[in-house]
Amino acid sequence: MSTPSRIDRFRTAVRRFQLNSGLGVLALVLGDGLAIPLVERVAPRIAAAPAAVSQLVLGGLAWGTWCLAALPLLAFGATRLLGLSPWQTAVTGVGSGFLVHLVLQYLNAGVEGLSGVAVVGQLLFALLGAWATATAVKAGNRERDAVDAKARAEAQARAPEVAKTLGAEAPEIPESHDGERDSVG
Repeated sequence: MSTPSRIDRFRTAVRRFQLNSGLGVLALVLGDGLAIPLVERVAPRIAAAPAAVSQLVLGGLAWGTWCLAALPLLAFGATRLLGLSPWQTAVTGVGSGFLVHLVLQYLNAGVEGLSGVAVVGQLLFALLGAWATATAVKAGNRERDAVDAKARAEAQARAPEVAKTLGAEAPEIPESHDGERDSVG
């Protein structure tokens, strides 16, 4: 097997970036879609709280849903299929979602919409979301490896039976590709 050329490695890196940033933007859209009804249900329940507290809670729900729930779930599912690297997926996904959100916030409210306190709070949620996403990707990789190992063991156990049926030697089952975490491409 020949080593991939620079162009092939570059194409793979671009595909990985596209996948990870697409996960971030999709998580932002899905998270905002989930957050709107959630905020509408919670708002009347905390109406008696001071304005700063209710604004903090509602803003946290509105912002945190996409990066603390939607992105980790999407990344976990993608990892089960593709095997992604945790921090690359987390940072690219959260970064792209955060950037798109800031652009939309600027287009909606102008410079006033990018007040320092709100952006700092959103950045803190984004950092927590990156950690949650990296954790979800690691869990997805562990489950993927466990399923692969189980399938390999079952195939190895059935190899003599298959060989006897075909009248040939037992085929060898290839080992895991543990070193190749990112198989997008």
